Amino acid sequence: MKPIRALGREYSMEILGATEEPTSVTRLSDSLDVPIATCYRRVGELVAVGLLEATPAAEADASRASLYQRTTDAVGIRFAPVPSLFAWTCVREAVGTDASALESAAEAESEGRVRIAPMSGSAPDTAAVTERPPAWSDE
Repeated sequence: MKPIRALGREYSMEILGATEEPTSVTRLSDSLDVPIATCYRRVGELVAVGLLEATPAAEADASRASLYQRTTDAVGIRFAPVPSLFAWTCVREAVGTDASALESAAEAESEGRVRIAPMSGSAPDTAAVTERPPAWSDE
């Protein structure tokens, strides 16, 4: 599953918002009023795309339930001016992450070196898109 799809699923954003600190799936289900089976599925999807991580067993509470914590404090989606092109950025701020990696990503973005991918088979002529739209006639 793609990260953007996982983020769009029902309850995913609520789960990410509630996992600033390590939290069990049972506690998430109770506090967010999410059915337990759905909560387990969403947590699994978010772990699979790298937005949540299980804490090591040594840090888990006495019940030995797995605890989950989000791996990012910010997720951004930005669309390019041409409708058929998009770019998205996910900024990870994990404990111990070297800030220079985030700085170089920000520099690349400011210099226009953002990775983009066409959503359809061919990209339109960008010059035509930036021009004034053609005048409509009633013929």
